[in-house]
Amino acid sequence: MSKIKKQPPVYSPPLRDSTGTFARRDSEKADLFAMHLENRFQPHEISSDIQPTIEHVDGPDIPLMTLKEIQQMGSKLKLNKAPGHDLISNQILTEWQ
Repeated sequence: MSKIKKQPPVYSPPLRDSTGTFARRDSEKADLFAMHLENRFQPHEISSDIQPTIEHVDGPDIPLMTLKEIQQMGSKLKLNKAPGHDLISNQILTEWQ
């Protein structure tokens, strides 16, 4: 209890808004900060003549697999290997079966 009394009081000075009035209460300060951040972080007005195009490249067809084939492949996986680019580990792949 004595440690609390020895600590200096926390003082938050008032803030002045754009009109020159002071925000003294915490709710007024929060509103002032919110307005400042809203005015500060606005999206940029960017105009561009670039039109995005999507080109489809045909690749090899992926053959369909049965559930039994997938289960057989999953049973052959080594569990202590690192995950691939998709970050799915072999242990997770074997647990869903």
